[in-house]
Amino acid sequence: MKKILMSGECIMGYTGTETDLIDSYGNKLFIGDLVSLSAYDKDNPELFNDFYGVEFVCDNRFCNDGLEKHMFVMGVASDHKQKFDDFGGNVVCQNHKEWRLRRVKGYEELVDGERWGAVRVLFVKEADHV
Repeated sequence: MKKILMSGECIMGYTGTETDLIDSYGNKLFIGDLVSLSAYDKDNPELFNDFYGVEFVCDNRFCNDGLEKHMFVMGVASDHKQKFDDFGGNVVCQNHKEWRLRRVKGYEELVDGERWGAVRVLFVKEADHV
């Protein structure tokens, strides 16, 4: 069985696909990983304030939506490579906010029908989706 991510009728990625994304602690992220989102405060880099929820790492290359195609964390679709000297990890900037990402569940642990936000996990036979 293969696990895919779906948002409505749009495929949001094949789980386990390698990405070049990392979380704020240097953990490599794969399509289907779940990450927690919290606002980053330069004055208090060790605090997790303004927790915004848990979202999937996705890939919109399979959607015919007219958007630029790339791998991203749902809700924070931006460049994950910006570093700050005062914080040893990785901070994502989007919409005038700075985000800290923490991998909380790997794609290997997902179950059929699991849903977070607008994205759900669907198990399919290998032959059904290539």
